[in-house]
Amino acid sequence: MTFSTWQRRRLFVVESYVRLLLQTLYRYRREGRYELHAFVLMPEHVHLLLTPAPDITIERAIQLIKGGYSHELGDIIGRKREVCSEDSQITGFGMKWILCTIEITFIEIR
Repeated sequence: MTFSTWQRRRLFVVESYVRLLLQTLYRYRREGRYELHAFVLMPEHVHLLLTPAPDITIERAIQLIKGGYSHELGDIIGRKREVCSEDSQITGFGMKWILCTIEITFIEIR
C-alpha cells in the first residue's frame, strides 16, 4: 500500500522525521500489530508491504501508523492537533492512503 503526506509535503527529507516514522513502524511491528515485509520511504510518500495481525484490519494498521506518527510529530513541531487532508477518512498527519491489491505467485523451485 502507499500513502502520501499532506499536500505531498517533503517530510521524509528531514532525518529526525524519518527516524520517527521508522520508530513508529517498528514499534507496532514489535507489538505484533502486523508483519512488516518491506517498505520504501520517498520524500513525500511511503510504500508498505505488510500483513495485519488476525485481529487487526488493514485500515486499523494504517491508522495506527499514521496516527502514531502524527501524534509524535506534532509533539516535535509543536502542533497541538492532528492535521488531516480533506480527502482522507483516517486521521493522521494529513496522509491519504491508497489500498492496492497485490497478486502473489508462488513458484516451486526444484
